[in-house]
Amino acid sequence: GVSSFNVANSNLPLREYCIKSSYNTAYSGSFMNLDTIKYVLSRGCRFIDFEVYMVDGSPCVGFTTDTTYTNITSKNHLLLNDALKQVSYYGFASPTPNMTDPLFVQLRIQTHYPDTGNTDIYKYVAMAVANTLQSKLYNGQVTGDTLIGNLIGKIILIIDKNIAPDYKNYPHCDSNTNPCYNLAKYVNMESGGDVLRSYLYGNLLDQLTIPPYIHDDGINSNVKQLKMSVPEQFYNSGNPTYSDFIFNYGVQFIAERFYIKDTKLSLYEKFFSDNLSAIVPFNVGLPYITKNVNNY
Repeated sequence: GVSSFNVANSNLPLREYCIKSSYNTAYSGSFMNLDTIKYVLSRGCRFIDFEVYMVDGSPCVGFTTDTTYTNITSKNHLLLNDALKQVSYYGFASPTPNMTDPLFVQLRIQTHYPDTGNTDIYKYVAMAVANTLQSKLYNGQVTGDTLIGNLIGKIILIIDKNIAPDYKNYPHCDSNTNPCYNLAKYVNMESGGDVLRSYLYGNLLDQLTIPPYIHDDGINSNVKQLKMSVPEQFYNSGNPTYSDFIFNYGVQFIAERFYIKDTKLSLYEKFFSDNLSAIVPFNVGLPYITKNVNNY
């Protein structure tokens, strides 16, 4: 039900938009699966999320319910290189319905897994990004003030700095003849910091509400901060009511679990399909939620 974003109709700063988002995108409920990535992209999601571990000397995408992050509990794992290749291709090709929209890719790099051993994981993640995403990466830093039109057709790479706060400190150069792989070179945005605040569903909902509103021009809102809401990974609860996060807190990225098929996920998808886009401005989304409040 979504189609590519039309910049001619709206070209506001990134903070003015709600963007359809997926958490643990490669996870099907038991397995990590490349087809699950393709499926989520085909649903129009433009925020993709991977949890990254080092396994047998290679960065891999996995899933865990271990609170120490020292064991992968998914029944398999995927090479990060393969997962990013899937994103790079199907993010901008059929059956994805909105292939020209900006595509946000978040990596949560876990350094606690036993095979990691040292900070080489950052080098190998940088190599995977260079091999798969580099030609489509946005060139420069992205903030809430960046106009959405500047990001059309580009990948925006996000690193969760709460999990990997030292990733910038480990550029790796093998010799004078080999390239240096510096992950920081490819990163457009950090989550968990001042640019993109990250909140667990429950933690945000426990805070006092700060309802956004639209100014008298009918276009701009009072929202100043980029925000992302993510699930409590260690609890297999359902998806949240998306409208609470938009209507009460002005959250742009509500990362829902597409491997949990519940009514709240259906309502989340309906919000974007009814508005014909995976990128919905607050000046459209807030009136929509007000009109449909009895559905939640």
